[in-house]
Amino acid sequence: MQIISIDDCDFPVLLSAYNNAKEIGSFTKNGHVQIVRASEKFMMITPDGETKKIAIKPVRNQQEANQLARQFLNRERERGSDVAFEDQEKQG
Repeated sequence: MQIISIDDCDFPVLLSAYNNAKEIGSFTKNGHVQIVRASEKFMMITPDGETKKIAIKPVRNQQEANQLARQFLNRERERGSDVAFEDQEKQG
């Protein structure tokens, strides 16, 4: 994963991609909510739902992004984080 901040020259493009991406779910860790989204090119996570920093992982397609996002959220659940899936399907 790569962290892109508001000071990065690529940030506006990635913020647009984040805003257009499908929300897969969220998790709460140490009292902070983090949103997980998937697009055709990236799996993305924003800390506290803010868009000053975006963690990105490049992917080949939307299906891979969705799969990685669900795997990430399941790992967070195993680590003890509170996890919610946007589609409310039982994951895992």
